[in-house]
Amino acid sequence: MLDETEDTAMGISEQLHRDRQVISGIRDKTQETGGLMDTSRRILRRMSRRECQQKIMMACFALFLLAAIVLIIYFAFIKPGEDKGDGKRRLDGAAAVVQAAARLLRRAAE
Repeated sequence: MLDETEDTAMGISEQLHRDRQVISGIRDKTQETGGLMDTSRRILRRMSRRECQQKIMMACFALFLLAAIVLIIYFAFIKPGEDKGDGKRRLDGAAAVVQAAARLLRRAAE
């Protein structure tokens, strides 16, 4: 009977040892998963920030283009008192505005 109790105790002890190893492995995997989640959270945050910056840059670029178009229309067709009859002066002004806008775009691209 004592041998039987010892065998049972040894079996329980071995089972507890195996269970401890399993729990330790689960804890390690949980910590590793937590680290991966932190990394992915940081990456997603950076991606979100970059997306927001790109949207702001696109909005600024669109506003710049709109302003350039308005200036071209103003100098080419609406600005009074500049035309002496043949319309050449207005077109020269519009060409200058287009060239200035192109220079600004090249600088912004650099």
